[in-house]
Amino acid sequence: MPNLRRGMMAAAGVSTTTKFAIWGFGRNDGGYLGDGTTTNRSSPVQVGDLNDWVYFSAIGPQTGAINSAGELWTWGSNSEGGLGLGDTTARSSPTQVGSLTNWSKSGGGYGYQLNIKTDGTLWAMGQNGNAQLGTNNTTLYSSPVQIGSLTDWSQVSGSGSASFAVKTDGTLWAWGQQSDGQLGNGVSSNANISSPIQIGSDTDWVEVSALEGNAAGIKNTDELWTWGVNNFGALGQGNTTNYSSPVQIAGAWAKTSAGNGGHRMVIKTDGTLWGVGKNTAGQLGLGTASNICTIAQVGSLTDWNQISSGQNSSGAQKTDGTLWTWGNGADGVLGNGTTTSISSPAQVGSATDWLDTLSGGWQFRMVARTPA
Repeated sequence: MPNLRRGMMAAAGVSTTTKFAIWGFGRNDGGYLGDGTTTNRSSPVQVGDLNDWVYFSAIGPQTGAINSAGELWTWGSNSEGGLGLGDTTARSSPTQVGSLTNWSKSGGGYGYQLNIKTDGTLWAMGQNGNAQLGTNNTTLYSSPVQIGSLTDWSQVSGSGSASFAVKTDGTLWAWGQQSDGQLGNGVSSNANISSPIQIGSDTDWVEVSALEGNAAGIKNTDELWTWGVNNFGALGQGNTTNYSSPVQIAGAWAKTSAGNGGHRMVIKTDGTLWGVGKNTAGQLGLGTASNICTIAQVGSLTDWNQISSGQNSSGAQKTDGTLWTWGNGADGVLGNGTTTSISSPAQVGSATDWLDTLSGGWQFRMVARTPA
């Protein structure tokens, strides 16, 4: 199985030169799964019949995907214009955003999306009440609008009201709400940041992952750093204290993903799986339902390849191409044909052609799969 990315990030997107199909399962009353219906699915169902997707991201009520032609397509709830289609009408099937063919990457938060073009420019659309679009205002945009004029953006991630990006020079940037220190700039203030600001001076950031008031970043030294809201101990510092500047979790880490319920799953460079934070539905996969604030290993396997957290659930893909889920099973979000919750990883079917998994955060999950 190919290792799609050095550090898969929930809501940051999955990118590969290999074309793939997109499948989904779970809650679907807002058309979140893109299968043309609003029916919940407890087993995986393909999004349309296209097999040439090369990038996709899922968070909150919407999904954005880019095909091999460089076209941007979106689907799901659209009450805040986050689909970028010039209106606030929901879509239950993929709908193209404009006619441009130079989209490269997608990410975003609840009710909004951030997108990067092949020229390195950054674009945003959707809700903006906390200045999370970075457009130097709080205006809602239902069509893509450019953030500044820079051409060196590399990766983006959003949460409910705070946004993050990494540039090609390895610097980390943030904007939006900072009331609980979630921007990582050492400030906890009700004054929102409406344009991107640099976080620290380091130039070795690889990727950033944000959700539910906290964020984490991985450096090219395999260091994992977290910051922001820490109600359930998801920052992995052995406490529930909020941190307004990045703090390190010891170890060599490859991939991390935050859940909107207050938990975080992480894969080490040795392929082991770890979890920390809220665990009331067994979303950490530890076989228990107790919250923990010090990161703990899930089992003893060393073949975990990709990870994503969701709304009190988690999903992962192994190097053998199998797909695994655990946690709150409501709405069929575990994809195992039931709505039953489980507290340890369980395989979804028997297929071995899964490539990656992303959680939408609203009880649905989107998964990349090798085309049939």
